[in-house]
Amino acid sequence: MIAALLLAFQLSAPAELVIRSGAHVVNVPVTRTVAGPGVRADLLGPALGATMRPLPNGHYAIVVGGVALDVAEHLPFVSVGDSVFPLAIAPLLVDGRLVVPLQLLTEILPRVSRALAYDSV
Repeated sequence: MIAALLLAFQLSAPAELVIRSGAHVVNVPVTRTVAGPGVRADLLGPALGATMRPLPNGHYAIVVGGVALDVAEHLPFVSVGDSVFPLAIAPLLVDGRLVVPLQLLTEILPRVSRALAYDSV
């Protein structure tokens, strides 16, 4: 049952995200992993003005729209300040690059930042 749901989610994921800020438009490809759809964190910089840096504890700090996110490979959670949110899939490294779940951009960031919104259309 869970495998069928994951497969359905993978099939319904977009091939790319279109990120708009006024007249500025950036297309960010969606990476399909064995766990599910994700986005390379390093591509969020040009698209959203995000920064990413590794932390000494093996986690990664991603700052987007003034919101600091703390993620770790293979842990299906994201910390934002004192809040912790579950993720459908864990972030992972693909070819040495951090891939974060699509859910981070479509659900978590719009929830914690007034500067960002997600429109599925």
